[in-house]
Amino acid sequence: MKSLRFFTIIFFLFLTISCVVNGHFAASDVSKKYVANKTPDQILVYRSQVPKKKFIEIGIVHVCCSNNAGKLVYALKKKAAYSGGDAIIQLESSPEMMTATVIRFIERK
Repeated sequence: MKSLRFFTIIFFLFLTISCVVNGHFAASDVSKKYVANKTPDQILVYRSQVPKKKFIEIGIVHVCCSNNAGKLVYALKKKAAYSGGDAIIQLESSPEMMTATVIRFIERK
């Protein structure tokens, strides 16, 4: 009975850990810091084109560990928001991971 309980706990811990999406941000210029002023829901996503507004690239964001594309895109937006970005462009994906470029618009309104 104890071994069944032990394996049940281990199974649920593994299930919980495997559902977590991990992400990393790598700044283009580590000497510059940008203030986060947007929520993840406010981050724009440009999948097949680039914005017409002038922008600068502030870094790259990489997320992994989910086969749910919606969770991965939201994780990209979350990392971009916390890094001071306005949008993500050039999304690249493979099974269970995505990468995007984080940009900040030059003319901010």
